[in-house]
Amino acid sequence: MNTRSINYAVIPDTGHTETEYEVEKISGKRLKNGVVEYEIKWKGYSTLDNTWERIKNLLNCQDMIQQYENKLKKYRQTSRKTSQQTRQENNKRPNTRSAARERGGENEKK
Repeated sequence: MNTRSINYAVIPDTGHTETEYEVEKISGKRLKNGVVEYEIKWKGYSTLDNTWERIKNLLNCQDMIQQYENKLKKYRQTSRKTSQQTRQENNKRPNTRSAARERGGENEKK
């Protein structure tokens, strides 16, 4: 096994050999059958060639995985704050249907 300092993955081929590919970036994360997989963008390949890989195939990518996890965590926190702010703003808006009913039935169905 190669101990290079670059990010790479060992992917089993159809035969009994394994091929090393350099990882350009991690593009996604999913849980499939209880196993975490990361969407990998391969260096020198199109995004059409991205694949989902288990962590066990991603050798020497721990720093890249940690950076992706930190980015994901930050995104989720920001997203959560945004949705809370939206709910708070919605609670401040007057309910136009209730206001119409109080004024004498405008916009009420007959």
